[in-house]
Amino acid sequence: MCWYEITETTQDSAAETALAIFMGIGLIGAGSATTVITIMETARSIMVIAASLEDWLKKREQARMEKRVKEVTAEVAVKVRVETLAEVHKAWSEWNRRRLEAEANGEPFDESPPDFSQTGPTADGRFSPPPAGA
Repeated sequence: MCWYEITETTQDSAAETALAIFMGIGLIGAGSATTVITIMETARSIMVIAASLEDWLKKREQARMEKRVKEVTAEVAVKVRVETLAEVHKAWSEWNRRRLEAEANGEPFDESPPDFSQTGPTADGRFSPPPAGA
């Protein structure tokens, strides 16, 4: 429709018609702006929630990893302790075997027993037997 037809088919003046059209455009614009703002705020809220969830998941994973590190550390400590005791037992058993063989053969046995107190633990927590002939 043309301006002329609008003004002729309604009893409004051209100014009233123009005002009504501009008010309609204003309402549509306000509604559109509200919709855009709502969509933008919703997207921002989703991003905030996603960031919070990501932080929570990272903290949860870090706590799980720290717990696992403690468990593995404890398992390794037990394993090293068992292996260390086995090494000490082996050194004493070998020393005792040589002592008994010498005694059975009537030979003198002047070898000192294993002394782990002088060597101390190595970097991995084990005890090294003293050097041969020490």
